[in-house]
Formats: sequence, C-alpha cells, structure tokens
Amino acid sequence: MSAGEPTRRRILFVDDEQNVLDGLRNLLRKQRNQWDMLFAISGKAALEELARSPVDVIVSDMRMPGMDGAELLTRVRELYPQTARIVLSGHAERDAIARVVSVAHQFLSKPADATAVRTVVERTCQFQGLMQDEGIRRVVGGLQQLPSLPDTYWQLVRATEDPEVAIAELARINDDLLFVPSINHHAYVIRTSNGSIAADFPASDWIWTTPAVDQGKIYFGDFSGKVYALDITSGAKELWTPASVNGERVKAGTAIINGVLVVADRKPVVTFINAQDGSIVNRVPLPPGSGTVRAAVTAHENAAYIVTDKGQLFRAESPKVTPIQLSGVKK
Repeated sequence: MSAGEPTRRRILFVDDEQNVLDGLRNLLRKQRNQWDMLFAISGKAALEELARSPVDVIVSDMRMPGMDGAELLTRVRELYPQTARIVLSGHAERDAIARVVSVAHQFLSKPADATAVRTVVERTCQFQGLMQDEGIRRVVGGLQQLPSLPDTYWQLVRATEDPEVAIAELARINDDLLFVPSINHHAYVIRTSNGSIAADFPASDWIWTTPAVDQGKIYFGDFSGKVYALDITSGAKELWTPASVNGERVKAGTAIINGVLVVADRKPVVTFINAQDGSIVNRVPLPPGSGTVRAAVTAHENAAYIVTDKGQLFRAESPKVTPIQLSGVKK
C-alpha cells in the first residue's frame, strides 16, 4: 500500500444460506475497491477465517444451525474484542434477541439494501477509527451492554430503519477516561487502564454525541432534547437539572466557550447554555434551508464552529451566530 492510501477494511459476512451470501456479494460489488470482503457459510467457518486473519467488522445472521449468531458473536467478543460486531437478521424472536443484544454493536434488518449495509459498516469503521489505541479498542470491544427488553429491542429496530441514525461516538476525557455513549440510554465513563466503569449515568433517551469537557466536567445532549452536565471527579454527579432544547434531537457533540455551552440540534437551532447553572442564554435558529447538524461542534479560540449536512458553516459566539461564506467547497 502506498503512502497516503486509505486503509482497506476487512469485512466478514456470515450466513448459513449461500444465496444470501451471494446476494450480499453482488449487492456490495461496488465496495470491492474499499473493502476486502470475506464470506462464511457457518459460525464454525467464520471462526476458522478469523483464526487465519482477524477482520475489522463481522456481519452475522442470527439464526443459523449449529453455532447461531449469538454464540458466534460471543466467541468473537472473547477472542477478537477489537472486531466490531453487527447483526443482520430478519428474525425478531425476543428470546433470541435477548441473547444477542449484549454482544452486538449494531443491528440491520433483512432485507437490507446496499446503502443501509454500506452506511452501517462505514460508520462502524469510523467508530473504530476513534479508537486508535489498541487498548481502548479492546476495552470497548469487550463491553457488555444489558438494556432491558423488549422495549429496547423495538427501539433498536426503529433505529436501524432511520437513515439519520448514526453510530455513537467515543471521546477521550483525559489520559485514562473514555466517554462511551450507549443506545440503552446510558453514558459510561470507562477507565482505559483496566476497563472498569468509573461512572454510569442514565439519560432520558439515546446518546450519540461526544461531550464538551472542562476541568473534570462533561456536557452532552440526548435524543429527547435534554442537555446534561456531570462532574466526573465524583462519579457522575449532576451539576444542574437537565437543560432543554425544546425536544429536538441532539446528534452533534457540544462545545464550551468561556463558560457557555454551545449546543446545535437537528432542527437546527443553536442554544447557548450557562455552564454554571444550566440557564438558557439564547436560542438562535439557523436560516431556512441550512440543513441539519450532525457533526460535532468544534471549539477554536473564543468561538464555536458549526457545519450542517448541506455544507454550510457558522461561527457561534454567545449570544449570536453568524454564517461564514465558503468558496470552492463541495457540500
């Protein structure tokens, strides 16, 4: 591989039906320039393939004779914790889901089109890219999330059908602590030195954002439109009653500038929040047609920068937001 050439990802697909594997191979033929795709007809064959050479992502059917998807992904978590695990299945039996929900990072429903599979795999690879440190990848790969059923599963199914849903992002808080948001409405703070949980905070809804970090305090939003402030030097103590962005989903990571939290929701509206007490300083709607905000808000010097999915850039300085004119930039 030449210098500067993107790393090719190794993706292993597992299903006991050859026609399904052949369909996936044909469906994803355009990805051959970006992915090395492997196909296994059983859980046993998948483990044999992994023993020859580990992969970045495994995508497995759930119901298979002999070793089913739950058992396979459990083995993968134990033997190859750095490998991301995705379930691709058309079955929704609750006892089977209860076995697999703790070992899968993401779910896809059959039949899945090429865009859905490509999007989830690519986002999972981006998720891995956030964990360049091998120790962190092993810690996160080995996490067991045990959300309550059946409600969580039906939320998972709805999420996989929503094209706007993204893989939750991880973030370093400091040299030893990692922020891990979860689909089970919890935010975990993990010690990367030993994988133990330093804090476990229950939110009101899904958390998909990176936090703003400031002197042992973290700030983040969830899908219910609530914004939280936690002191992680004392477990996960709430600093104030959650602020509200009027019920709009917060998908973008927050930023803190001079004691003011900058939050952009999907509507999109930029909300400035006093980091000391959670009071609202100002709300500024972005112009019509701006698109929505999914990428993390970025702090630089004394301002925050916000980019929308339509390629528009804004500079936020409490209490105002101003557009930045771009030229020569593809949306």
